[in-house]
Amino acid sequence: MNPPLPQQCIGSICFVTNIRLQNKKIENRSSLSRKIHESINEIDDEYIRKIYTNGESFNEFMVKACEEYEKGSKIGVFYFTSWCRFPFYETDLGWGKPMWVGGALRGNRTACFLDTSDGGGIEAWITLFKDEMAKLEQQHGILAYATFKPTL
Repeated sequence: MNPPLPQQCIGSICFVTNIRLQNKKIENRSSLSRKIHESINEIDDEYIRKIYTNGESFNEFMVKACEEYEKGSKIGVFYFTSWCRFPFYETDLGWGKPMWVGGALRGNRTACFLDTSDGGGIEAWITLFKDEMAKLEQQHGILAYATFKPTL
């Protein structure tokens, strides 16, 4: 961060961003990808400092989201994180470097991206409801680039 956080700060910074489609149907994966990319690019030094200096912005965001959900709004939530480029495969905890790295996802509509052990690809750990997963597994655009089998 520029300027760096104070020296007494420790740990990780976690933040939330969102996209709003306002009852619009997603035209294609490219338009959804572009919206997600734009949302992520809004997170900069100023954004993070605003949230972590007083915490009110993050809390306000969560309160508004909960209120909308309670009103019966058709909020669709999909949780996504990327652990790509983290040096997990370089970490030696005393018994050698890991052959494979994974995580645990709970709930539905979540995704976690991780680098493959050889660094040549990305694993996408995705949880969906059964009917949604069945549809995903039939998408030709996905099948051209993905396998639904673990890399081990």
